[in-house]
Amino acid sequence: MEPATVGDDPPATKRLPWAQRRDQLLAAAERVIIREGPQVSMDDIAAEAGVSKPIVYRHFGDKNGLAHAVGERFSVALMTELHAALGAHADPRERTHAAIEVILRRIDEAPQTYRFLTRGSAEGAPALGDALDAFMRLIGDDLADFMSSVNKDKSPERRILLLTWGHAMVGLVRSSADLWLDRRHVSREELVDQLTDLLWNGFRDADWTTD
Repeated sequence: MEPATVGDDPPATKRLPWAQRRDQLLAAAERVIIREGPQVSMDDIAAEAGVSKPIVYRHFGDKNGLAHAVGERFSVALMTELHAALGAHADPRERTHAAIEVILRRIDEAPQTYRFLTRGSAEGAPALGDALDAFMRLIGDDLADFMSSVNKDKSPERRILLLTWGHAMVGLVRSSADLWLDRRHVSREELVDQLTDLLWNGFRDADWTTD
């Protein structure tokens, strides 16, 4: 980590309240990541925001701190959309389809941000997948809680099953999204249908014969 040196905003930069400055820096980070890709530096982000680099370090600590903040914004927006999509459907299979579609659409609309969070960045930093992992786990918990709240069976056994289901959905979609972003082997709509079938039917219809 590069140490933050003493210094404030350049003279031409208006001093903003802490929360407002943090939001401005995150918005700048997202813009430069979208434009330049995941291999961005703190210098790039500071230049985009029109501030000195120590200001960026002061708000986020280091590159991992920034990644966690970007990941949180990404995940909060995703969870807001998930709640709306899940609440719009009563049929469990339709809810499954809607949840998968929301996750894949968010990744598809911000692929560079997703790659930044999962594959690392510049300045020799390690992969920053943990920045998204914690929030993806929250999404799995959130999905499980929602499905438990609308499920008629309120038994502990059902809650445990739905916890596994929620995290299985997130893991399956994330792993498939990584492959899909690189290969684009099917359309997004087709991938949503495939993953819905897998989650809903399991591997029941798979042909496991070896003859």
